[in-house]
Amino acid sequence: MIDRLSRGLIVPLTQWFMLDHLEGTEHIPASGGYLIVANHASFFDHFVVAAVIQRTRGHQVKFLTKKESFEHPLSRWWHTAVGCIPLNRQAADTQAIRATLRALADGQVVCVYPEGTRTLTGFLQSGKPGAALLAALAQVPLLPIGIAGTFDVLPKHRVWPQRQRVTVRIGEPLAIPALPRRQRDAALAEWTQRIMDRLASLSGEPTWPDAVPSEPETSYERRLQAARYWNDRGIQAADQHQGVSAQRYHWRARYITAELLRDRHITADVWFEYGRAVGRLALTQYGPRKLLSLWQSHQAFQHALDLDGNHAHAHYALGLWYQMVPRALGGSVSRALAYFHAATRLAPDQMGFWMGLGRCAMAARQWDVAERAFQHAVQLPAQTVADRRRHLEANAWLLRWHLEQDISEVKNHA
Repeated sequence: MIDRLSRGLIVPLTQWFMLDHLEGTEHIPASGGYLIVANHASFFDHFVVAAVIQRTRGHQVKFLTKKESFEHPLSRWWHTAVGCIPLNRQAADTQAIRATLRALADGQVVCVYPEGTRTLTGFLQSGKPGAALLAALAQVPLLPIGIAGTFDVLPKHRVWPQRQRVTVRIGEPLAIPALPRRQRDAALAEWTQRIMDRLASLSGEPTWPDAVPSEPETSYERRLQAARYWNDRGIQAADQHQGVSAQRYHWRARYITAELLRDRHITADVWFEYGRAVGRLALTQYGPRKLLSLWQSHQAFQHALDLDGNHAHAHYALGLWYQMVPRALGGSVSRALAYFHAATRLAPDQMGFWMGLGRCAMAARQWDVAERAFQHAVQLPAQTVADRRRHLEANAWLLRWHLEQDISEVKNHA
C-alpha cells in the first residue's frame, strides 16, 4: 500500500513541485540491477531520484538509509514499507552490505549517497568508499546522478520546504572492475574520487579546493567560508543581472550563518555575513518583508561592531545602509559618512571603501572629501575586474572636476 502511495502520489507531486530540468535519461539501464550514486543536500533527494527513475524506467529504488531513521516506530514502518535498507554509518555494517548485494543480484535498483550525510553548506563533501566497493563486489553498473537545487528546497534542520526548481543530470554509467586485495584501499580511493568528480560536474555544485579538507564541513571555519563564498557569488550574479541566481546564493548564505548562530558560533564575522545576506535579499523584496530584512541587516551589522569595534567591513556595510535607506526609515548621509571614514581608517588598502566614501561625500556635497577619496582609490593597485571599474569611475570624476576647475580659471582670467 505504501509502495503504491509512493508511486501514485509522491512521484507526481515531486515532478510538479520541484523538477525543472532533466537530462541524460538515456543513460539509465533498461533492466537488471544497478547502483545509483548522487550528491546529497536534502531529504528531498530521495523523492527526486525515485521520481526520475520511476518516471523513466518504472523501477522502484531502494535507499541505503541511516539506521537512526528506523528508531521511531512510525518512521521505521514508513522506511521499511518503501524498501529502505538500514545502515550503521559509524562502523562497517556487513549486514547492510549483504542486503544491498542481494538486492542488486536480484535485479533491483539501490541508491547510495557517497558523502554519507547531507551537506550543511551547499558544497559537495568528500566521498566515502562504500559506493565504489559495493559496485565492485556486485559487478553492476554505477549510475551517477547530479542534483542541483534541493539544498534550497529543504536543507538540513529545516522543516518547511521552499518552492525552488531542481535540475537533474544523469551521467554515463561507470563500470568498476573487481578489485584485487592488494592495494584495494588505494583503488577504492581513486574510484571514489572519480565518482565525486563526476557528481560535481553533473550537479554544478562547488567542491572544496582541497580533496581532503583540513577542517570538517561541520567546523565553524568551513561553514563561515561557505557563507562568504555564497555572498560573493550572489553579488557577482547581481552584477551580471542574474537576479534569481543572486537571490538563491544569498539565501544559502543566510541559512548557513543562521545555523552558525543557532549553534552558538556568535562572532563578528558570522553576524557580518548574515547581515550581508539579509541586506542583499532585501533588495529583491517588497513591503513589510523588505522592511523586516532591512532592520535585520542593520541589527546584524551593529552586532558585529558590538563584538569587534574594528571590523572595517561592518563599518562599510553600515555606511552603505545609512546612505541607501530613505531618511524616513532611518537613513542618514551624515552617519553614513562617519561609518565610511571609519572603514577607510581601519582598512586603507580597500579600494571599495574609498569609493564608498567618495560617492557618499558627493551626495553630501562635500567635494573636497570626495576628491581626496577618489585620489586614494586611483593610487591603489587594481587587482580585480571590479577594481578596474572603480579606477575608471574615480578617474572620470577627477577628470571632470579638473576640467571644470580649468574652465573656471580661464573664465576668471578672461
